[in-house]
Amino acid sequence: MGLLSDIFDFISSFDEGSYIDNAREWGDEVWNNSINKKSATLCLYLVNNRLYKRMHIVYYDGNIANITNEGDGGWSYSEKKFTRSQKRQLDEEGCIDIKMYKK
Repeated sequence: MGLLSDIFDFISSFDEGSYIDNAREWGDEVWNNSINKKSATLCLYLVNNRLYKRMHIVYYDGNIANITNEGDGGWSYSEKKFTRSQKRQLDEEGCIDIKMYKK
């Protein structure tokens, strides 16, 4: 699996925005398929030097869900692509918010 991951990283490094674009599309799909939702935050969270998609949804009944994409291979990111505030958020919280949703 390591070799496949390295190959994917190499190919995706030519279009690093594609992982974030894919995350936004995935987040939109999760949001649109959820019911009784109040708000949500789509973020990329850090695990072993890779960023993965996660959706944090708050429901009107008070429940909270953290949804991840089971088939997500993650992204071996470059900090050069982030703003200063995104780097700070990643250092302090271990994640970067990329989209907010409100009903």
